[in-house]
Amino acid sequence: MKSYQDKLTKFLSSSPLRLPTKHVAIMFKEFVTLFLKGKRVETRFTKTRCPPFGKVTKGDIVYLKEVGGPIRARALVNEVYYFYSLTPQKVKELKSWVKSLENITYGEEYGSEFSKYATIIFLENIEKVEPPLIIKTTTRAGWIVIKPGHELYEVLP
Repeated sequence: MKSYQDKLTKFLSSSPLRLPTKHVAIMFKEFVTLFLKGKRVETRFTKTRCPPFGKVTKGDIVYLKEVGGPIRARALVNEVYYFYSLTPQKVKELKSWVKSLENITYGEEYGSEFSKYATIIFLENIEKVEPPLIIKTTTRAGWIVIKPGHELYEVLP
């Protein structure tokens, strides 16, 4: 199995014009644990157009951070799908599709049926970060895009 670094190096050598963007996905501890146990699809349903919608592309790096806790994992983005102008029925269909892909049962987000936007991200090469990286976020956002050329500690003091 190729390591995360090998895949990243291969991607960078085939796409010399674009460096991967780094992201921090903030989620409950249980979801980080699911990713470390085999979950591969991250979904974000929102009422407004906000990150990660339109910000994530194949080859980007996503750090998985617990709410109020450390970054415990990192992954490489394999595919991304964006949906907009959603209806409650379309939200239900998208959630059903994602659940069928992973065969994982988890709780529903209250109010997500009224979402207008969805981002579905397929991750690969999910690796545990050892030791966990402790950062302090300065926002209540559930997704943070790190500007190219910046490191986590520069953006999240």
